[in-house]
Amino acid sequence: MLLHGSPGTGKTFTAELVAEIVKIPLYSVTCGDIGTNPAEVEKYLESVFHLGKIWDCVVLLDEAEVFLEYCTLQDLQWNALVSVFLRALEYYDGILILTTNRVGTFDEAFKSRIQLAL
Repeated sequence: MLLHGSPGTGKTFTAELVAEIVKIPLYSVTCGDIGTNPAEVEKYLESVFHLGKIWDCVVLLDEAEVFLEYCTLQDLQWNALVSVFLRALEYYDGILILTTNRVGTFDEAFKSRIQLAL
């Protein structure tokens, strides 16, 4: 699920309510703190999603626009980073919520992986 809107519109609060309604914990990660090295990001996301499964919790990836904006072919490291992020999203089968302040600048590959955007 992708929650988008201006700051202060209740995106994080909505994620907290989802966790409360389904009676499971919320594990919140700020995407800006994950880093930009593709190998390190992949390892970190694997860890986050592994813990999400073990703890049976809602995983919240806050500020997801860091990884999801349009990328160009010139920046191979950025493309690798986006690829790692999208692959991790695709194979996670728990409850995953992403938040962003922007929505119109997302890569098509990301949009195709979102089941619900609010």
